[in-house]
Amino acid sequence: MDVRIKKIVKDKLELIDTPLDQFSSSPDENYWIEIKTDDRSPLLSFFEKAELEPQLINQIYEPKFNSRASIYQKAIVLNLPVPHSKEDMSTDFLTILSSSNILITIIPKDNESLTGLDEEIKQNPFAVDFDLFYIVYLLANRVLQNGMSIATRNRKLILRYQNEIEEKADKEFQNKILELKKGIGQISDIVEDQYYIMAFMPKYHWNAEIKTEIISNEMKNVLSGYEYLEKRFERQEDKLEILYNQYQVMLQEKVNKRLNTLTIVNAIFVPLTLISGIYGMNFLNMPELDNTNAYFVVLGVMAFIVIVELLFFWKNGWFD
Repeated sequence: MDVRIKKIVKDKLELIDTPLDQFSSSPDENYWIEIKTDDRSPLLSFFEKAELEPQLINQIYEPKFNSRASIYQKAIVLNLPVPHSKEDMSTDFLTILSSSNILITIIPKDNESLTGLDEEIKQNPFAVDFDLFYIVYLLANRVLQNGMSIATRNRKLILRYQNEIEEKADKEFQNKILELKKGIGQISDIVEDQYYIMAFMPKYHWNAEIKTEIISNEMKNVLSGYEYLEKRFERQEDKLEILYNQYQVMLQEKVNKRLNTLTIVNAIFVPLTLISGIYGMNFLNMPELDNTNAYFVVLGVMAFIVIVELLFFWKNGWFD
C-alpha cells in the first residue's frame, strides 16, 4: 500500500512523512491523503478509528457495489468508476472521501488515472489559493481528460479499421473490431456513471479569499465535458456497428465469390462427367471404341464444351 499525506498550504502541497496509523489532523489545516492499494482491508481500522459511519466504511471497502455519491454526517463519498488504463477498459474505482478538512483518494496501485496530477497541481493555472474543492475539481478534470484521451485513441483506431477493411477482412480483423466494440461499450458505461456521480457532487464551502466564480465555472465545464464525452462514445459505438455490418457484408461477398467459383467449376465439369460416364460403361456394342481417333475426338469435344461454357459465363458476367 502506497500512502502519501499532503498538507495544503495556500497554492502548494507539502508532503508529510507520517505513517497513516499515526496521522492526526489539525482542524485549521487541509490535508490530502492519497492512497494507492489493491487491497482496502488494511484501511478499515483507520476509518473505524476516525469513528466514521459503518455504511460509509462499507461504501469505501466495496466500491463496486456502491458506485455513487453519498452524503454522510461526517464525510462525503464518491465512488467513481475509471478505466484501468487507456488500453484496458476494465473498471477500477477511484474513491474520493471528503470531510471538513481532509480529502482522501483511494485507487488501485497500477491505475494510471492520477499519474502526474501533482505536477498539474503545482502549475495552478488559475493562480488562486486552493482548498479541498480545488483538488476535487482537478481530480474530476483529470478523469475527464483521460476519457477524452481514450476517445481520441478509439477514433484513430476506427479510422484505421475503416481504411483497412477492404484489405484485411479476415477473422483476425473481425476480432479487432469486436474487441474495440467491447472496450467502447465498457468505457461508455464508465463515463455514464461518472457523469451522474459528478452531476450530484455537492458543493464545498469556499474560503472568502478564493476566486470561487472561476473554479465554479470550470467545474460546470467539466460536468458538461462528461456529458459531451458520453455522447462521443455513443457515436463511436454507432460507427463501429456500421463498420462491423460493412465487414459482414464484405465477408458475405467473399463467400458468395467462392461459391460462384465452385458453381462455375461444377457447371464446367457436369457435361465432361456425363461424357466420361457414358464412355465408362461396359457395353459390348460401343462403335466409337473401334475408331482409332475416337479418344482424340472426345477430348476435342470436351475441350470445345469447356471453351463454349467459359465464353458463356464471361459474357453473362459470372466472373465479375
